[in-house]
Amino acid sequence: MKKRIVFITDCVDVAYNELRGVILSNIKSDEIVVEPVVPVVPFSIINGNFVLRLMADAYPEGTIFSIILNPSKERPARLIGKTKKKNFYFMGANTGVFTWFFKDFGVEELYELNDPGFFPFGGKYIHAPAVTQIAMGKPLNEMGNPFGIEKVINLDIPDGTIVHIDNFGLMKFTGDLTGFNEGDKLEVHINKI
Repeated sequence: MKKRIVFITDCVDVAYNELRGVILSNIKSDEIVVEPVVPVVPFSIINGNFVLRLMADAYPEGTIFSIILNPSKERPARLIGKTKKKNFYFMGANTGVFTWFFKDFGVEELYELNDPGFFPFGGKYIHAPAVTQIAMGKPLNEMGNPFGIEKVINLDIPDGTIVHIDNFGLMKFTGDLTGFNEGDKLEVHINKI
């Protein structure tokens, strides 16, 4: 069975090709496929949550998700691990982007990637090589140190939050919003304003 690597990121220009190129230059198997980039709204952890969860529904067991999305000036812990359901592998910053994914798929293994220090494009120099190692079968516990699930940042996204607007202009909401009819007018608050 082919292993699939999926980048969920706001790095959708030439940066994605750099990520993909690093992996293709380092893999030693035709059984590893780097999927087309899955774009997210720049710097939006809420949209990243939605897109990761959506892709987890669509992709087969064993897929490797690399989420490169960090609006913070801080450099949070880089997490790697594996889910209980569907045996997904994942990598990304501890920013809250894993909230729905962990809730629905659980966490079997969780580590903080060994920190090589600051790089101006961590996606290329940290994420892509680590994802390559995961795809090649390197044990996660050799790539980092155990990370307590209680230290994972979780987002509280209230029902009614718009988490995605698709290319048709249709909004995706959290929660169960019933009782609306086509043409109803709604009030939308941006950044709690």
